[in-house]
Amino acid sequence: MLSELEGKSKAPFGGAVGMDLDAIYETVDLVYQSVERPEKLATALGAVARLVGIEHVVLLAVAGDGERRVIGEGHGDPAGGARALETTPSGSHRVMPSTRTIPLSGGYELVLGAAELSPPALAGLLRVTPHLSRALRLADRIAAHGPATVHSTLALDRLSLGVVLLGSDGCVLASNRAARSIVSSSALIEMRESRVAPTQAVQRTLFETMVEHVLAPATQHRRLAGGQLELHAPGRATVHVIVVPYFGKVEHGEAACAVLLSSPGAAAGPEELFAQRYHLSPAEARVATLLVAGRDPVAALPEIAPQIVRGHQERVFAKLGSTRQGDLVRLLLRPPGVLFEGASGA
Repeated sequence: MLSELEGKSKAPFGGAVGMDLDAIYETVDLVYQSVERPEKLATALGAVARLVGIEHVVLLAVAGDGERRVIGEGHGDPAGGARALETTPSGSHRVMPSTRTIPLSGGYELVLGAAELSPPALAGLLRVTPHLSRALRLADRIAAHGPATVHSTLALDRLSLGVVLLGSDGCVLASNRAARSIVSSSALIEMRESRVAPTQAVQRTLFETMVEHVLAPATQHRRLAGGQLELHAPGRATVHVIVVPYFGKVEHGEAACAVLLSSPGAAAGPEELFAQRYHLSPAEARVATLLVAGRDPVAALPEIAPQIVRGHQERVFAKLGSTRQGDLVRLLLRPPGVLFEGASGA
């Protein structure tokens, strides 16, 4: 069953009559949000239940000895079936009759409170379940690096890289000392009225488009990585800008976007940090930065043979233990990810 799910998931979301694409986009987005926010898992599983029109969905972790532990559960349509599990007097869990169990990779199972699904519901499940498998693998890798942290402004100030965190409305929630220093010493970018943007009109438009892509709702093909800009002006030091999704919280709210600022000759930028932390070559670090910025390295580096760029990209994924660009972004940028190492304390 899992191989069937993984194979069919490679097709575009569309294609099956009756599939609710908006519901699929929303469900997949919630699944990936639960990676960094475990409290969202019940919401994500509830979205899965609603997508397939059933009342109850349970996620189980299967130990090596076969013991099953409930990781989370979600509720959807009360008229769409029965409970998937019951708790016995001894405290163990028993799968109820008329359920359907779907094995996921990494030792997980998804138990549905219904044995049969309609063709549109099954088609939707075929698109969502592989993403749930990947999200669980990613959550396990992230957990191995320690829990996520709510960053204080003082902690962010210890970073050498300029960081400006934006909320879901695009307003500035926090900025660190390095970012404020770059803004104050350069006429190329400014922060005014809770907004940050380049001062030049064309670059401002490009920047705002990148931020909009990061903050786009789930119905617009989920969040996209923002992009990369270089700000130039005669007599001024170049400012490198990368706009990326952000998976963490700060004192003043939940951030959804990070603007990373660096200048040549100043503090280490993302490429240097990636190279140091993950033992990447300069070429591999450059490719990693392009991937984080949501760009296609082959298209962004036309002066290098495509097969060489793809080789660098394969080595980046191998060294970081990731197979998807979205996973790589989360691994590198999550607090306390490589760009935020040393900022986890008060």
